[in-house]
Amino acid sequence: MIIVLEPGTGPEERKAVEKRIEDLGYKVHPIVGVGRTVLGCIGREDKTPLHSLETMPGVAAGADGLMIEIHPEPAKAWSDGRQSLKPSKFSRLMEEIRRLAPAVDRVAPERQG
Repeated sequence: MIIVLEPGTGPEERKAVEKRIEDLGYKVHPIVGVGRTVLGCIGREDKTPLHSLETMPGVAAGADGLMIEIHPEPAKAWSDGRQSLKPSKFSRLMEEIRRLAPAVDRVAPERQG
């Protein structure tokens, strides 16, 4: 999973997000760039529910996007199947994100199909 922080996210906000990710059992690999910071999150095979990310301090202030892998049959994926969500879980996650987005002054993509 990759979390892209908003430009100007401060070190305290970043550390709060990193702590929450670590509390979920992931290892955090920050990539600090000139304009943005990206947090790579690896390590969980049991797929801690991603919807718990909405409770992270700093996400509302800093997360600008999520990259989530989806596969209809994760066990048969050529790569990264263990970290992939099934489409039904992804749909539930997006519904939660759509409910949260207005409260934190964000816009989530509309439901497709």
